[in-house]
Amino acid sequence: MKIMIISHNCTNSLTNMGLTIKSIIKNISNVQVCQLYIKSSFPDENVCTSWFLLSDNMVLRNIVYRKNIGKKVAFDEVNSYKNKIIREKSQTKNINTKENILLFRDIIWKIGKWKTDSLKNWVKKENPEILIVFPGQSLFIYSITKYISKMQNIPAVFFYTDDYYYYQPKTKSFFYKVQHNRIKKKMNKYLSENANIVTITDLMRDDYKSLFPSANTISYLSVPTLIKEKKMQEEYDFVYLGNLSLGRWKTLIEIGKVLDDLNGKYKLDIFSGCDDQEIINNFKFINSIKFHGYVNSSKVSKIVSKSKVALHVEDITGEYIDRVKYTFSTKIADILNSDTCLMVVAPRDIALTEYCINNDCAYVITDKNNLKDRIIKIMVNDELRNSYVLKADEIVKKNHNAYINGKKLEKYLNDIINKEGVV
Repeated sequence: MKIMIISHNCTNSLTNMGLTIKSIIKNISNVQVCQLYIKSSFPDENVCTSWFLLSDNMVLRNIVYRKNIGKKVAFDEVNSYKNKIIREKSQTKNINTKENILLFRDIIWKIGKWKTDSLKNWVKKENPEILIVFPGQSLFIYSITKYISKMQNIPAVFFYTDDYYYYQPKTKSFFYKVQHNRIKKKMNKYLSENANIVTITDLMRDDYKSLFPSANTISYLSVPTLIKEKKMQEEYDFVYLGNLSLGRWKTLIEIGKVLDDLNGKYKLDIFSGCDDQEIINNFKFINSIKFHGYVNSSKVSKIVSKSKVALHVEDITGEYIDRVKYTFSTKIADILNSDTCLMVVAPRDIALTEYCINNDCAYVITDKNNLKDRIIKIMVNDELRNSYVLKADEIVKKNHNAYINGKKLEKYLNDIINKEGVV
């Protein structure tokens, strides 16, 4: 089977999406993969036969200079260093993903002449049998998909790791309303009739089945992307690794305040690439919190293995509940696969919380008012923490098995290939 992946991020460890894509590729046997991607970065692992970069800046230059754009990207041993430079540069400025920027971006792609000979020749040479597409919030990804699907007369599978259809933040932004309506219209157009959809959670699968009843919809739970580390001597009490946006930092502050109330008996170590100084400065007022900054994904498993409790948090006030309702980070599978207890502090009515409660694989706190008592309970009871570790191990074998999930997805893709039709 020959797959072409179309996504914003390439197969590297720089982003969660890059890790997710790498995980999916590795879990499917007897497959060749090529990738067309948008965001300028470099693959850091040789998991594809070929990569093709068609970036926003290229399309913008085409509009200004009318140059032929798009280039094949080679894998080499210095890519990890190149990605490090890209990450450091990206941290010097706040990358704006507001709706007005997304709208402007889609307009650029509509005007720019991206259907170039270099893209066409690359697609023809790779000759994929099926497309796996990660659309995100941008409409032009659907246009690229349609173009290649028709060119090669092959089907496409739309892979959603987040929801942009139902989510409606409390905003009066004119640009948001315009962009959100455009996204819904585009999804209705592409997904309403016999589309192929993969979602990241069962809850999202069920809701999208209701929304697009004729679509061929399945869920694909993330699998561990990191090698399971042997439990090491505990250096940390609580660790949090990941994004601080969408109010997550506020929940960490609340946890830190509880730890301060306990006379600093326990500490919370936070590892994140966040460069928002306003958020980071808030941590400085909490004695129990230590902010470490960015950590390479290769070191995550060791940090988790040295911890009593690994945290996953969402804004416990529920302000962003619609935004995180369906999310299920690859980090969760990694922690479940460790010998460290997972503690989730999040609203009740989201997919992750429901999953952890239903499978009893994590220590879950959904009420801010119970934080202190629940934190004391989990920290003084080694047996309780170990019970969640043992249950998590069972759940990983049952639901996050790379071989089983890979075979499920492989069968799904082969069944689609064996049917006729394009997007």
